Amino acid sequence: MATTVSAVIDRREAQDGKPSITYRYAGDHALLVEYGEMEFDLTLNFFMLAVDAALAARRPDGVVETAPGFPSRTSSITFARCTARSRASTG
Repeated sequence: MATTVSAVIDRREAQDGKPSITYRYAGDHALLVEYGEMEFDLTLNFFMLAVDAALAARRPDGVVETAPGFPSRTSSITFARCTARSRASTG
């Protein structure tokens, strides 16, 4: 019997004027965070850049680096001392 594995860890629907967020595995030590739907949207890109700036200003414990993307509105976050699943559940 084949097992289907999904890279999606968690998904939060849009609420209170904030876009939906999808958390995905990105290798063994990284987390890919996608904001909104995968379409070209400058507003979502500016939202993602604001999130990335907030992470840089107050880096959570275990975050080694972040890498914002455009136009995908993603942040790749690498963790030194925690798993991607545990970080997604607290973010």
